[in-house]
Parts: sequence; structure tokens; C-alpha cells
Amino acid sequence: MYGITRRGFGASAALLHGQWTYSADRLGDDVLAVLDALKLNRPVLGGHSIAGEEPSSVGSRRPERVAGLIYLEAGYSYAYYDRARVIWGSI
Repeated sequence: MYGITRRGFGASAALLHGQWTYSADRLGDDVLAVLDALKLNRPVLGGHSIAGEEPSSVGSRRPERVAGLIYLEAGYSYAYYDRARVIWGSI
């Protein structure tokens, strides 16, 4: 099991002055970069609360890269999928 520090938190890159958030797709790209660096093949991704954005983004845009998604108290815009990007039956 791996835990990824979300961009803008901990020792990771910080937001520039005046910015409020990173896009879900930018955060999802960070997760994909970690998967590539660790050579992980189809892991189950999980996200708690606001971190539900990352698995949603990866699962919507790159369903072939994950075996499943787990949401822990993630709702509203933090646990979304883009119906236009989902290929049914591929997850």
C-alpha cells in the first residue's frame, strides 16, 4: 500500500499566490506519474474526502490503468466521473 501526498500539501509543490486549487485532472496526472514511477499495474486507487477527485479523474480518463476505485467519505464534486469520458464495460 502506498500513500501519495496531494500536490499543495506536505512537502509537495505549493499553490501560487491567488490560486485556490488544482484541477482534478492535474491531480490525477500526479497519481498517474506515481503509478508509472513505481511501475504499478492496475492498482486499486482510494481517496478520502477531497482526495476523491484523483481516483475519479484517473478512472474516468484512464480506466485501463486501474482495477478499481474506493471512496471514503468522498462526495459531491470530489467523487465525480465524466460520463462522456467513460467507456462502459472497460472498468
